[in-house]
Amino acid sequence: MAYADLHIHSSFSSDGTSDIETILRYTAEQTDLSIIAITDHNEIAGALLAEKLAPTYGLQVVTGSEVSTSEGHLLALFIRERVPAGMPLYETLMYVKKMGGTCIVPHPGARFTSSVSLTKIHTMLADAQASQVLSGMEIFNAGLLRTNSNAQAANFALEHEIGMVASSDAHIYRCIGNGATGFVGSTLDELRHALEMHQTHILRHYPDSTRNIIGGWLYHRLVRSSRQVLKRTSVQAT
Repeated sequence: MAYADLHIHSSFSSDGTSDIETILRYTAEQTDLSIIAITDHNEIAGALLAEKLAPTYGLQVVTGSEVSTSEGHLLALFIRERVPAGMPLYETLMYVKKMGGTCIVPHPGARFTSSVSLTKIHTMLADAQASQVLSGMEIFNAGLLRTNSNAQAANFALEHEIGMVASSDAHIYRCIGNGATGFVGSTLDELRHALEMHQTHILRHYPDSTRNIIGGWLYHRLVRSSRQVLKRTSVQAT
């Protein structure tokens, strides 16, 4: 059994705080994950960089993005290019399908974040084309402030033909691995097969309190913002 965290943000996301090297180093040294997905908001550059650097850390990387559809966020995985934001969910799924990727719905039905509703997921699963590319949904998202939607998502997944995924939704590196998806095998191909065949297992983990997570995110955001200001000031001075 190997484990993957399929929802991680880097500093390539506007709300991410950690550079790619820090993410890879922490994952290799402090977790039992063998695969991670970098899923920055409407961006692919961080994932492609992580894929390039990952072998140095003994890791494998799924190249992905958290795409802002007009009906909520969608994780597009195993892609090589950016997916346009703002399209309806169905059109986004078809776009990812043409790219040869697969999709997971993150934090379905969650409040206070842009989430696809369970009703909309049901509609997509009933469509022959959409259901081919919609491999799974998060039934555990460790980054939510209100976690009742995790239980609702789990109940929905058990009643429908869709794979179950657990993810950290990490925006600071020390949250990586708080949620993970287990699968039989060790390679990217075996992970994708497990997702598409709905043969995954979930791992939940809450090492930090909500207060610590928020405090850590705010601290890292402040550091990042300060560095950006100093960089701009230095450029203007020259």
